Amino acid sequence: MCYIVVERYSVCRCLYYKHSIDRCASYGQQGHKIQERTVLHQVLATATRTQAMAQQAIPHVNALPEDSIDETYRLR
Repeated sequence: MCYIVVERYSVCRCLYYKHSIDRCASYGQQGHKIQERTVLHQVLATATRTQAMAQQAIPHVNALPEDSIDETYRLR
């Protein structure tokens, strides 16, 4: 059976590295499947950590009050 090893961060499951397929003799034949094996890393992905911090730091409010928007730009 063919295998592909995929390395992921353990907390967020973001992709760390995807290895090439370890082929067997049946590779390429109809109906042959490739089994994925996952290896977990114990560090949180930087991009995910940054995104989570940004969501906590920025309040979800409108940037401009509706009164300050020019009448021509209002949706009707």
